[in-house]
Amino acid sequence: MIVALDSLRLALRTLVRTPWFTVVALLTLALGIGATTTIYSAVDAVLLRSLPYPEGDRLVALWVDGEKRGFVRQEFTNPADFGDWQQRLSTIESMAAWAGWS
Repeated sequence: MIVALDSLRLALRTLVRTPWFTVVALLTLALGIGATTTIYSAVDAVLLRSLPYPEGDRLVALWVDGEKRGFVRQEFTNPADFGDWQQRLSTIESMAAWAGWS
């Protein structure tokens, strides 16, 4: 216990004697803690928390692979395909569409 207190006193005296090192060390710690908190918050919101829907694990996303049709890669469909899916896909309980990202 005495050795730990002596080490703590020495560390504090060293930090007081070298203010620039102390500032850089504190800024590094602050940035590291802030970045870690931000990354964890994003991972928690996107990957760890369940979706705010009942039975969110049963949700699926459908889209047309435009590259097979010779188009530029697209991750959306047209209203005609969506209507066909609604009529013909009997394994899907209900469907909804949303506008693109832009």
